Amino acid sequence: MFGYCYDFTPDVEQTSIDEGYFDLSASHQKPPVEIARTVRQAIRQSLKISVSEGIASNKLVSQIASKLNKPAAFTIVPRPGIPFLHPLPNRWLPGIGPRPPRD
Repeated sequence: MFGYCYDFTPDVEQTSIDEGYFDLSASHQKPPVEIARTVRQAIRQSLKISVSEGIASNKLVSQIASKLNKPAAFTIVPRPGIPFLHPLPNRWLPGIGPRPPRD
């Protein structure tokens, strides 16, 4: 799945088996939105799975954007991302919220 991202940038960060980031800020091939759509279509066609994508100016906002409208989310957050985050409950912030039960 991440191989399609490398077609557009060497700046790919895989954070889990099915989650990661790719930085398109230095890409001059196509606009980031077009690249994200191309990657999404390639993954859908070849792997037969849907992906959720969040396009934003930083990792935190893009992570929240991709999870906000799952499944198959495609959310674009214009700069700055603060107005996007403001109305959301704290549970959307990674590491914030109820503590999981201990064994």
